[in-house]
Amino acid sequence: MPRSKSSPSLRRLCLVSVAKNIDYWCDDFVQNFNDQKLLYVIGPFDCLPQSLIHDLSTIMKEMKIIRRSHLMLLIHPETDKLDLSRSSYNEIPVPFALNLVGRICKNLKHLNLSFCDKISPHVLIETAASLPHIVSLNLRSSGCTDAVLAALGGHCPQLRSLDVSWCPVTDDGISSLCINMDDIENAENSRCLKINSLLVIGTNITDRGAMIAIKHLPYLRVFEYPNNCRSLELLYGDADSDWSAVHPLETLYYDCEPHSFVAQQTIEMAVITCPNVNKVCLTNSNMSDQILLLLSNFSHLSDLSLGNGPLSSLSFNGVSTLLRLKGNHLTTLVLVEIPQVDVNVIGQCCPCLQHIELLFIAGYESPESDVCTVRTPFEQLRIIRIVCTEEYDIPGKQLLTLLAHCPNLHDVFLQRCQTLTDSLLNDALNSNTLPNLTLVELEYCNTLTVASVMSLFSLDNPLNSLKMWWCRGITRADYSFLKDLVMQENLDTTVEWR
Repeated sequence: MPRSKSSPSLRRLCLVSVAKNIDYWCDDFVQNFNDQKLLYVIGPFDCLPQSLIHDLSTIMKEMKIIRRSHLMLLIHPETDKLDLSRSSYNEIPVPFALNLVGRICKNLKHLNLSFCDKISPHVLIETAASLPHIVSLNLRSSGCTDAVLAALGGHCPQLRSLDVSWCPVTDDGISSLCINMDDIENAENSRCLKINSLLVIGTNITDRGAMIAIKHLPYLRVFEYPNNCRSLELLYGDADSDWSAVHPLETLYYDCEPHSFVAQQTIEMAVITCPNVNKVCLTNSNMSDQILLLLSNFSHLSDLSLGNGPLSSLSFNGVSTLLRLKGNHLTTLVLVEIPQVDVNVIGQCCPCLQHIELLFIAGYESPESDVCTVRTPFEQLRIIRIVCTEEYDIPGKQLLTLLAHCPNLHDVFLQRCQTLTDSLLNDALNSNTLPNLTLVELEYCNTLTVASVMSLFSLDNPLNSLKMWWCRGITRADYSFLKDLVMQENLDTTVEWR
């Protein structure tokens, strides 16, 4: 049986009590000082440690009772971490909160402004100028522009982690972030030198801008740009380039264009110039098995994602050869549209695998290889995500191999897996009771019924989320029965059905 809802801790009970009576604690401030712009306020929470104030703010956000006056007393000069993302403070205008932060929190180190798309660039520029000690800044899907990046480059020398994904920034913004444009002739004009993580997915940055980031950020390790492999080619691809200049980059992305192919020289250059790469993601990769084999030269490779391209000659034979060479170190494997995948081979080659995704696989290996030679394959597996197509479904025995030997499994997502029957799930649970299972998501799995789903509730596990979307074998009556069971047993489990 999944875990019952536990009684809240004394700490949480006390904080909830304070939150419910927050207007009493803030009454004097509201009556006398609420409309004034004060640099410092001696409030009722100054005696609390920062961790308690953070937890109190979180509880008030959950209860949706936080207002301007509350925020003015909860934020003080010692605040070093603040989450102002759109989902956190719906009741408070973010520009007001940023103005408050800029005046008071001079030592703020971590700020989350993700999905705050209504903030004007002017407000963000002023915020950047007032936070010289900021270390981590999340501006995903916000109003960040090139001018904001220029302000960050000029005022935030301690910045280490920056996320501007899905923002309208361009190469000019990246240049202003990394280079002092007022002194461009100076060979030592780089700034924001400490950045080690830069996320720019979904922006207007091109290969040229990505090349500038790689060139001028000497400590950049995590760089999420769809084609940073091509940017390396621009930087080191000339005949006169020095391939001995090692870069600490640890992530390699290559989104192959529809009518182009992955070049051997590109991968060879990446291996030499970025020897510390541990994550490789090749999307729409038009490549051969021989080119794929070059990835075995990355000695630290632990995260591999391969997406087949329309002109690719890539086969599972090539993938399996790479897995035999590097599988012992892989913890994450994502395969997209790869033909004739054999799950048993993956289990034999990747004993440390913790995360596997098999998406839109173009066929699975024939039943001749249904028996895995490893006694307990996928023993370390924690996350399984499988998306089948109407034409190709994962064979039942291979699905059973994935589910039957992984006691640490906590996250399962299956879509259009018609081989997931009541019998197969019961066989898996007889071999593996899934003692750490927390999340199950099933979509269009039409052969499963509520009888086998009930078996998940009969086992001792921390299951807290069960989603059954568009599964024809599970009816509204079944959903109502499960909801009643959760309520009667006071289970800490959320059940969703569509």
